[in-house]
Amino acid sequence: MVRGFRYNGVLAYRGSWCRTSLNKLPALLLALTLLVALPGAPFAGTVYQGTTPYGSFQSAYAVASSGGVLKSLPTTYLEGCLLNRAVNVTLQGGFDPVSGAVTGITTMNGPLTIRSGSAIVGNMVISGINATVFVPNVTGTPLSTVHTALAAGGVTLGTVSSTSSAVVPSGYIISQNPVAGAYVLSGRGVDLVVSTGANLVPSFVGQTQAAATSAIAAAGLTVGSITLQSSATVPAGAVISQNPSTGTPLTAGTAVLLTVSLGVAGSGGTPPVITPLAAAETTPGALVGTSYVVFAWNDLGMHCLNPSYDTAVILPPYNTVRAQVVLRGNKPTVVTSGLTLSYRLINNTTSQKGTFAQFWTYALQLFGAAPVVDHGLNLDDPTVSNGLTGAMLAKNDVLTGAPYFIASGIPATPVNDGASSPWNPFQVIEVTVKDSVSGVTLAQTRATVPTSDEINCGKCHGNSSDPTAVFNNVLATHDAKIGTNLIGSKPVRCSSCHASPVLGAPLKPGIKYLSEAIHGFHSTLATPPNCYDCHPGAVTQCNRSTKHTAPDGNCTTCHGTLATVASSITSGARIPWASEPKCVTCHNTNNAGGSGVAQVDTGTVLYRNSVGHSGLFCTACHGSPHSMTPSNQASDNYQTIQYHQAVTGSPRPAMTMGDCRVCHGTSRGGGSAAQFAGEHAFTSSACTVCHTGFTNAANTANWPHQFQWKSR
Repeated sequence: MVRGFRYNGVLAYRGSWCRTSLNKLPALLLALTLLVALPGAPFAGTVYQGTTPYGSFQSAYAVASSGGVLKSLPTTYLEGCLLNRAVNVTLQGGFDPVSGAVTGITTMNGPLTIRSGSAIVGNMVISGINATVFVPNVTGTPLSTVHTALAAGGVTLGTVSSTSSAVVPSGYIISQNPVAGAYVLSGRGVDLVVSTGANLVPSFVGQTQAAATSAIAAAGLTVGSITLQSSATVPAGAVISQNPSTGTPLTAGTAVLLTVSLGVAGSGGTPPVITPLAAAETTPGALVGTSYVVFAWNDLGMHCLNPSYDTAVILPPYNTVRAQVVLRGNKPTVVTSGLTLSYRLINNTTSQKGTFAQFWTYALQLFGAAPVVDHGLNLDDPTVSNGLTGAMLAKNDVLTGAPYFIASGIPATPVNDGASSPWNPFQVIEVTVKDSVSGVTLAQTRATVPTSDEINCGKCHGNSSDPTAVFNNVLATHDAKIGTNLIGSKPVRCSSCHASPVLGAPLKPGIKYLSEAIHGFHSTLATPPNCYDCHPGAVTQCNRSTKHTAPDGNCTTCHGTLATVASSITSGARIPWASEPKCVTCHNTNNAGGSGVAQVDTGTVLYRNSVGHSGLFCTACHGSPHSMTPSNQASDNYQTIQYHQAVTGSPRPAMTMGDCRVCHGTSRGGGSAAQFAGEHAFTSSACTVCHTGFTNAANTANWPHQFQWKSR
């Protein structure tokens, strides 16, 4: 007999080590059942062979050599282990990897079967209550027949989910879990994925570019390259054709290439060149061994600028980019010390293109400053004039002290380099982090620098594509209605009279804010303009956050109508640029069905200036206003793809930083914060972008939004 055991229908181990072998027990079936529950057992489901952790005894045994010792934490396993190799191993339970001592008992609620070799088993409880079976293969068979096949194999039907497949016919099994041939307890459920057949690519032809990109995302596809082409029959901005064509079998994640109409050739206006990221830009190296990651973003999500500066002027070329560097660790830290950050616009080395060059001719007259060519104004640090390349300044948030880097007033214009000077309102900036002493590059990323001159006053004023003619009409109309002489005072900066907080222009007695005047006047017209007539624009479509936009920009959902925007300023309820819509207006219900999600209500601080989890700005994880992740514009999604792919080793769709859908089916993952703490102690997750480990992850107070967000 085996010392330390007694048998009465249940084989239980109570004493010191036991040894079984194939010669002595040719068909020994050992099912390990819970005897002692060990509260606080760390990192459930981990087996060590030496210092290497494995997810189960089976995975550790698969690579073990004779004499190997497989040490398990004091925890409970749902699965068993099949010993079917001619090796002699020791299965040691209750192992504490910190002290190296045996501190408890390991439990398996699955079978341990020895068919070859031998095993020494210690600190475990063993019984022979449950029968074990091999899982039958039901993949490729109709769902209607699997009940019989599973029952014949001694298992039951588990959960059934469905997905489309261009290969497996509708109603047939695509995959199963556990897989065929797995050794499991009798009666275990087998989960199945059933085919719904081949989904077909829908038609996007005739839709606006914004509507088509939203529909593509809703269909589980991605937006590929967008080609612009003149058309005498398809309106400007609408889709002429698509590839794959309508009716093609749909494969999730497939890129859909669009051809978008320019309208009739020579009709005026040049749409942007919007292209997806190159393959090399979405396949960064893994994060293993990386000490730093950097997040960069534009502060507004879209900067407008004038198309010319010799007549009426609203805004200069002015773009601000912020960045935060995270020192990865068990407790990641946002840092600035010992680092230098530099930036460069990609494929845009000069702003001296077309009428944009007028800014440097009239800058002193209009704005009271005369920056050198290709350098801009700086309302944050007037002594620093940034160019299209340069260094970022280290600062601390005045309210929270959170450290960050900033480059204010980059004079980006929407024209790329090249012989044809293609118009592109979605410029891209590259931010590089270096050690300030050695000069070694530590991290690098890219972000969108949005800048558009598509302020289409010409729809009503002058009916012309010539900006000078359009703005002459604007000034003349103002003179006729108000009695001014602006047409004789060109160039005129609108905020020289009307207050504009974004430019630091103060409110003057008896004169309205610029936003109040423009929105209020145009709201009274018989045919008021659309939001995209002034805020870029019918082609730019600046509100490009996939979940928040619509073909018309969906602007009024958050901001209200033209009349509402004006009246809210007149009444004193808000100040333009300083009081904006709040996320909590819509995002006000948590996962438990209660009201409110922690850190969503930012109070009087604007979303773009708010600091959240561990000192990170909200925009570092969620994206800039009007381009919150995921975005219809590929360059907005660069960082989420860059870092999530580095974690998983394979491409992932764009999603908020830290979203559990990087691996799981929902944004909250597979369970509670406590379950996360056990499951991801030694495995990667979306949090691995910044975290190399976790301190008290079971406490939801340590999580972004206290782990209260809804499951999506």
